Amino acid sequence: MARSTRIRVQAWDTAKGDYLPNLVGLNGYPRLTSTLTASLRTKDWTVGMRYTFKSEQSLAGQFDGAQWSRENCPKTRPNKGDLPCFIEGDDSYGLNIAYNGFKNTQLSLNIANLLDQEAPVNLKNGFSLRTWSYKVGVTHKF
Repeated sequence: MARSTRIRVQAWDTAKGDYLPNLVGLNGYPRLTSTLTASLRTKDWTVGMRYTFKSEQSLAGQFDGAQWSRENCPKTRPNKGDLPCFIEGDDSYGLNIAYNGFKNTQLSLNIANLLDQEAPVNLKNGFSLRTWSYKVGVTHKF
């Protein structure tokens, strides 16, 4: 399992001679990112799963925090629907299968976004299409 927790992401402002505000938890910088992988190998087969998680993020960015804050977003956004003023936490699953039963040859199948989960709604950056996808591979060693 790989897990990373961001504590601080700050850029140096040369004009001010100081750091800009911390970006962790804001748009594009989730505080927590985790990946859990597991696999099972037999004589000819390998099967693996991958789970990826990103924590909730605010829509606020480095320079527009007041407009996109949880308090101001419902009042200032152009569409007054029931869509959230934050980016919800996001998780996805993947599957990989490999067969090694032929001499010097491996057949593989990788499926990303196995459950075909939609990307979270992001009012600020627009719609992000995420469907399931697959990759089929053949590897032969000469």
